[in-house]
Amino acid sequence: MSRCVYLGRDYSGRYGNFLGHALVLREEDLVGSRPIEFWGAPFWADVPAEGELEELTELAPGSAVDPEALGGWLAAGGTDAYERLRELLESVRKVLTRGHGRLVLVAADAGDIEDIVRWIAVISFSLPWAAAARLSFSTYSADPAATHQMIVGTTPDVWIPSDIDASVVRLDEPPAPVRTGRFAATAVGFWRRTDLDGLDALGELGDAEPETAAALIALCRGDGTVASEEQDAIIALVENGLPDWAWRMLGRRAGLIDRPLAAAIAEHGPPEAADPCAARCAALAMRDPELPIPARVMRAPYLAALTAAAGTALGEARAPLLVVAVLRVADVYGLRLDPEAVEHAAAATIHARSSDPADATNPAVPTGATNPTGRTNPAETTALGQAADLAGAIQRTPSEWRETLIAGFITGLEDTSVEVRDRLLTPEVSALIADHDWRPAPRTGALVLRREVGAGRRDRVDATIELLGFTDDREETLKSLWEKQPTAAECARLIEALGPEMDASPQLSELPARAFLTGGLKGPEVLKLAEKVRDGLSGYPADDAEATLIAARLTEAPTPVEAARAIDALTELTREGHPDLMPMTRAAAAKALAGKDPRFRTTVVKSVTEPARRWLINAWLTANRNRDQQIALLEIAIRLRMAGVIIPRLDQWARSQVINWSMFSSVEAHFKRDAELAAGLRELTGQKRRRIFGRGDG
Repeated sequence: MSRCVYLGRDYSGRYGNFLGHALVLREEDLVGSRPIEFWGAPFWADVPAEGELEELTELAPGSAVDPEALGGWLAAGGTDAYERLRELLESVRKVLTRGHGRLVLVAADAGDIEDIVRWIAVISFSLPWAAAARLSFSTYSADPAATHQMIVGTTPDVWIPSDIDASVVRLDEPPAPVRTGRFAATAVGFWRRTDLDGLDALGELGDAEPETAAALIALCRGDGTVASEEQDAIIALVENGLPDWAWRMLGRRAGLIDRPLAAAIAEHGPPEAADPCAARCAALAMRDPELPIPARVMRAPYLAALTAAAGTALGEARAPLLVVAVLRVADVYGLRLDPEAVEHAAAATIHARSSDPADATNPAVPTGATNPTGRTNPAETTALGQAADLAGAIQRTPSEWRETLIAGFITGLEDTSVEVRDRLLTPEVSALIADHDWRPAPRTGALVLRREVGAGRRDRVDATIELLGFTDDREETLKSLWEKQPTAAECARLIEALGPEMDASPQLSELPARAFLTGGLKGPEVLKLAEKVRDGLSGYPADDAEATLIAARLTEAPTPVEAARAIDALTELTREGHPDLMPMTRAAAAKALAGKDPRFRTTVVKSVTEPARRWLINAWLTANRNRDQQIALLEIAIRLRMAGVIIPRLDQWARSQVINWSMFSSVEAHFKRDAELAAGLRELTGQKRRRIFGRGDG
């Protein structure tokens, strides 16, 4: 730091002599001070010293640039003075931020540079002291284009080249309109109000970037307009340490602070700032499950505030993950929440279709900006969508609260529409809530069972038994569970577990018949099931089972009479039986009899009732037959004719067969040893055959 003064003539009478007085300072000598404060200080020499200068023990500032006097001087200048200050502060801020550039101040009067000194002083008092210490200046230069200081004063009689690399401000001209940031606006406001405490606060912020320093002051004073970007910049100041007053005020303004800055204060600040900011982080974590929860021991007042904030957050939660966010904080700090409130909040999220951004509203943990985390809240985004991640919410819930949360979700699912329930209750959700008492929520329970069976996690027999235990409205669910054909083993298990209760359900009562169809009416499992159904159930299932047993065991009939009784019984049983099982059992019975000899079969046909005779003959006629089977059926037709039993369709078929010479020859050869059959064949062919082949009796 140096000072030059004009001495006038020297010992030889020559004009143009200057005295330069420099102070060699250590870095700590100017801590808290601004160089311009030493304008007019008493230690400056006005004449050359006779010998060595005494070492200074104290740097006493001058009285010419007192802040109060400067405030009065600005006030006397009116609006233009404050606009001028705004312009100058913005220019200096840019120079300091960029690290290069200059500002040239041209005095209004060639003989007076005091205003330049005042402007430099006002600028210096507006800056953090370390920034002011770096602000090099010269109150006067006759060649401002050649100087290197950041601020250079000069007079209007000095020539300034038009291409000078500096901002030139002529103090005799009106201030130019300029767009300024927070720093200039804040400092001008302090000067306008003569707020010397505010200026001192700015000054105490050391080497802070002016805009960031102003943002910190604004935040400390409760200005809710400090943006997230500004708060992010303040983090560096927090990490390097702040004045005591700043810590105290930040603690009081915790509700205005974004999560990143609050976390930094909680980590680096003293308790009066760290505790409320940690509580702020915890309160914000209640609104966003992605935010980490600070691991800081909370004192009782903050725990009480967080408990109240948790109650508010639960009431405003519009997505499952937002309820979980509250529960995570409650778990970390041991907050005592009302389980009914938690359950109600969880249920309410199922019905939510939209939500407004929510923030903690407890006075002890004040709310902040609309987006206090500085990013999009994924939980709120989910709430605005058409579905919610219930599975993720359940998985992230602390174990102590999981059952309560699930109970709430189930209540909400039970009360919502079928479409919403079906959309939200995914297989993943089902797996997490499957082990629940579904009596209070039968609709949800039924869907869970369907999901569990579909995912292969639950046996459908067990699911069916469980379903019947909690709801009467079950047919649609049973239809879904048993869409795939049942096995005989599954039906057997159901009968053992449910018995006659199966008769009350249309879906269940059809299962045995479907199992018989699947098993093809054969095999030990099918027959064993048929016996269980016949003995354990009633109505159509029992009839279907009896029909299955008859068809399967008909080959074992020892006599035609017994076979005929079985066919008549089968006819009655299948008169109104299962639409798919009835033709299968009749076809199986017909096939079983087709293996018997023609005499046996003829006796059966003669012995059965007319309805039984019709379907039995039709089954034989429509089946695929080889030549021997054709001859056997033809023999049956002839024996029936001989017994006076004419079955038109069979008789017509038989006549059509013997018209064919090849077939007739085979039959004739087959019957030649049985005079009765041979006669019957001739009677069947009659005159028609004689006309065709030229043979006959006459």
